[in-house]
Amino acid sequence: VEDLMRSRNWLGFLGPLSLLLLTLGCYPEPQTNPNITPDDGTKAPAFINFVHAATDAPMLDVYIDKQKQAAALDFRKSTGNRQITPLGHTVELRRAGSDATSPALLTANISLLPGSKTLLTAVGRAAELEGPAQLQLVATTYGTTDPKNVKLRLLNAVPEAPALELLAGVN
Repeated sequence: VEDLMRSRNWLGFLGPLSLLLLTLGCYPEPQTNPNITPDDGTKAPAFINFVHAATDAPMLDVYIDKQKQAAALDFRKSTGNRQITPLGHTVELRRAGSDATSPALLTANISLLPGSKTLLTAVGRAAELEGPAQLQLVATTYGTTDPKNVKLRLLNAVPEAPALELLAGVN
């Protein structure tokens, strides 16, 4: 050992040894997949907010997986944030007061990830069955905790309204 400490080889041995000691106990953060159930057996809930913007349907009943979630939702109104199980769901829209077994104005499938926040907007016209103005369900994510990534969403759902222009800055 004495001969090793006096030789220049000691410096070559000391570098890798100190690097090994520094890296012991340093583990990278585990990657988390929101689709995997945590060890405690729970999943983060998902949230939806449904907005009624179908111009020719004054009120809608909203069904998710055959269960009525909103009754007689007025045009331009929303359900507010609703907690829901994160998985695939079927959304059905019917005119307010229609029987739950009556044909839906719109049926759409959505997939929600744990912890997701989704804005569901019914846009278009329920009376038109073909063409670009037909009733559709638009799903977009919302919510952020990072103020640098705040998004503004503006929906002009009135066909008679003039086009809107958004200005930034001091205007």
